[in-house]
Order: sequence, then C-alpha cells, then structure tokens
Amino acid sequence: TLSAASSQTVTVNYSVTGGTATSGGTDYTLAAGTLTFAPGDTSENIVITVNNDSLYENNETIIIDLSGPTNSTLGGNTTHTYTITNDDSAPTVAFTSTTSNGLESVAAPTLAVTLATASGLSTTVDYTVTGGTATDAGTDFTLAAGTLTFNAGVTTQNITLAIVNDTINETNETVQVTLSNPTNSTLGTNTVHTY
Repeated sequence: TLSAASSQTVTVNYSVTGGTATSGGTDYTLAAGTLTFAPGDTSENIVITVNNDSLYENNETIIIDLSGPTNSTLGGNTTHTYTITNDDSAPTVAFTSTTSNGLESVAAPTLAVTLATASGLSTTVDYTVTGGTATDAGTDFTLAAGTLTFNAGVTTQNITLAIVNDTINETNETVQVTLSNPTNSTLGTNTVHTY
C-alpha cells in the first residue's frame, strides 16, 4: 500500500530474497517484478502461485522484499514473509503383506515395508522380533531390532532376515516382526509380519 494517494504513477520492485520454500514451481512460482500504482491508486497486490502438492512436509516460507521505489520512498514494512501451511496428512507406514515364506535355503529373505504415499520429510519406523516358533540367537535366524529410514521421496524399505540353513528335519518355523514408534508417519494396518 501507499500511505497516501499520489498524483503521479508510483512503482516499486519486488523479489524473493529467502525462505524455506523452493521456487520454480516446486512449492511456488513468483518471479521478480514491479508493482505499478496509477495516480490515485493506493493498493496493489503481489500474486504468488502456490503448488498444492500431496507431500507431508513442514510449513515453508517465502520472503519477499520491496526495493527501488519511484515517486515514493520505502516505508517501514519492506519485507514480507508468507508461510505455506502444510495441509497434507502424514503417510502411513506398514508391511506390504502380513505373511510370507521361503525355504530354509533362502539365506536372506526380505520383508518389504512401505509408506502409503511419498513424504517430503525423512520418516523412520522401528522393528523388532516379537514372536514366532523359530529360535533366535543364531540357531534358526538372526535379526536384531532396528530402525528403517525412508528419506524424502522414498516409499519402500526392506528388513532382511538372516536364515540359518541347518540339516535338522523339523517342522516349519515362524518369525514374527512388529513395527512401532514411527516418526513423521503413522502406523498403517499391517504392523505385524509373520515369515
């Protein structure tokens, strides 16, 4: 705004000078430009085109500065910070299925864990063995508790079991793995997988 109407045409330049949002259409589009106030006009708008993506992410900011006025001087508020508020829900994280199986000779089967949608934030989920009929401590398999990390944009990670291929004739045995403690996500339906 102008503090008062002018009988002359007034201009002022604007440009993005900072913020956490990414330009070029990723988060928003706004090129540097010039506002023109016709004589008698006291208000003009800078229009930001915001990209409504589906990524769960932090709120992001755009910092815009005014400069180079003609037929006017800069007032007190020459910098404006616009915040793009995230409106997307955190993705769910879960096993892709609740069961899988393989021969004892399959030394390193993987249990796939997925995010329902890609996220703009790094996401983690813990996993641990919570049951099953197989004996741990390297007798039938080895799997220490751990944490899966999904970097931004990644939707699939694998938990790898180490199977001991012994020579004992025995019944089929199971390993039950459970997901817990997600960050930047919520637990989905398939939180327990039995291999």
